[in-house]
Amino acid sequence: MAATMCELRWLSFILVDLGIPVSLPVSMFCDNQVALHIMANPVFHECMKHIELDCHIARNAYKEGFIAPSHIRSSVQVVDMLTKNLPLKSFAFLLSKLGLVSMASSPTCGGAVEFDECLDQQPANAAEAIVVADDPPDVG
Repeated sequence: MAATMCELRWLSFILVDLGIPVSLPVSMFCDNQVALHIMANPVFHECMKHIELDCHIARNAYKEGFIAPSHIRSSVQVVDMLTKNLPLKSFAFLLSKLGLVSMASSPTCGGAVEFDECLDQQPANAAEAIVVADDPPDVG
């Protein structure tokens, strides 16, 4: 979380320098409830000494109102499709949440089409699979 705080601060400074307003607090989604609890809890425990500095960075950002941390279930954490080897159904569900549009549909030929609407054939691999699902798949 500390690295994310540093990146968010840096990005906010860049945006302000470019004249783009940054609305605070910045939403930050985390699938680790323990990390969120440690950030919000001012009490340190003996077993957390090794992460004390990182906790201070995240906690200060939270107390200043710079970030608004929220819990998100792991099954809907979109970044997992970039960092984990997921089953095809989970991968396709997360891919559908990105809001991609097809490059095959030129804006000069009628505009962008939702990515899942432009596939007329069976996908060759997971990277091409688009499945629109209402609920996240059961992984466990």
